[in-house]
Amino acid sequence: SGLQPRPIPRIVHREDLRARGLKAGQVVDLVGSHDGGARVAERFITLPFDVPRGACATYFPEANVLVPLHHKAKRSHTPASKWVPIRIRPAADARRADPERVA
Repeated sequence: SGLQPRPIPRIVHREDLRARGLKAGQVVDLVGSHDGGARVAERFITLPFDVPRGACATYFPEANVLVPLHHKAKRSHTPASKWVPIRIRPAADARRADPERVA
């Protein structure tokens, strides 16, 4: 059936998943809102991990779309990707990820 895009892990606290009605291994989209528009990074897989509640981690460059060009660190003027407000939602393309391909 051809190559399938590999979902990228999105690390999140287990209780945050539960509070949002999401499950470990679920494919989700990450949505950032900047300048009145939505920025969407598609097909990330939820991976419970011991991170602070309300925080998450993911990989770049896959999540670069969430960081607006004007969102820069004050001193270095590099893209400020360490603090980007997002929300998560079940993926529009909700095919379940193959755990063998995510590990």
